[in-house]
Amino acid sequence: MNIGIIGGSGFIGKRLYFYIKNSKSDFKIYPTYLQNYFSEDAIKLDVTNKLELEKFLLSKDLDIVIWLSALKDVKKCEENYNLAYKINTQPIIDFIDFKIKHSLKTKIIYVSSDYVFDGEKGNYKDTDLPYPRTNYGKTKFLSEKALKNFGHDYLIIRSSAAMGKGGVFFDWLIRSLKKETVLEMYSNIYFTPTPIKMLCEGILHLIENYKDKKIYHICGPKIFSRYEFATFVKKLQPAFTCEIKPVLLEGNSIFQKDLSIIQSDICNVFATKTFENYIIEEILYD
Repeated sequence: MNIGIIGGSGFIGKRLYFYIKNSKSDFKIYPTYLQNYFSEDAIKLDVTNKLELEKFLLSKDLDIVIWLSALKDVKKCEENYNLAYKINTQPIIDFIDFKIKHSLKTKIIYVSSDYVFDGEKGNYKDTDLPYPRTNYGKTKFLSEKALKNFGHDYLIIRSSAAMGKGGVFFDWLIRSLKKETVLEMYSNIYFTPTPIKMLCEGILHLIENYKDKKIYHICGPKIFSRYEFATFVKKLQPAFTCEIKPVLLEGNSIFQKDLSIIQSDICNVFATKTFENYIIEEILYD
């Protein structure tokens, strides 16, 4: 099977590439990068360049592409909707156009986001109607809509806050728990942290068990405030002696109040560890 990972040089992309490469020797994997070359398999691709995207799709005879490429900086998206649309939405429309133009059989697993919801009530199910409030969420949701309107050869994964070694927030948290005396964390901002290995397991499972026109929430099983998650992680490692203090986030912020999402039932099929053991593995990851 030929697999393309578009956006393969990011945190999730690299972990997914090495996970599949080590798990499936009979798969040929083509990860893409824009600036950060990381593997002899990596192919440079600017998804906003239609000619480059078309050439990539035509040259590799791909069975499935996993689409991870996105402008994930919520603040930057809020400052520039056109840039967010150019990176997060237009390339998906171009992908669909090329499928039609060249009768491509390539299927897509599109990795969306919890930000397609408004962040007001939390506990969003995979059947809930999205209502994004940020430009990041709006442009991700527009990509979902484009795929649904196309009508076939798509599968959508919504995930939340991938946690693991190499992730910006996770690395910062572990570093702070080791070195800081006091760490302040928001107690009124809720989310669903997702172990990166669990997410990789889920994507591989869906590659091998592709279900057309489906939406899955591949995420952790527990909802935390940022304070609760930091406290949870601290308890997993005796070397973490930092005091954690709860603080309230007040006023305008790029954070949504409650973006927690509920796992789809399929997570019970492929997950190999408990949430606690996934996180311990990342703390000790070398």
